[in-house]
Amino acid sequence: MWQMVELLEERAPKNWRKFDSFLEIFHDFMVFSAEEVDLELERIDKESEAYKVGVELYFQNEMIHYLGDFILQEKSPYHEAGQIRT
Repeated sequence: MWQMVELLEERAPKNWRKFDSFLEIFHDFMVFSAEEVDLELERIDKESEAYKVGVELYFQNEMIHYLGDFILQEKSPYHEAGQIRT
């Protein structure tokens, strides 16, 4: 997961055309198990163990902080004065 955050910070700003793919990867990592990804499931089972574990993991690791900060950029509440963003 932390490698995905690093990619979000380093590569996503340079690849805006692929930005939807970055968000889709974050989403799928949260709601699907590896087996469900292999099966290319499109329906989310909110009662599945993978969903419950994934959502809890995202909250525990404050992923909304990283994703929201990236999307909001300078308007983010986490943006510090003088901070340069790529």
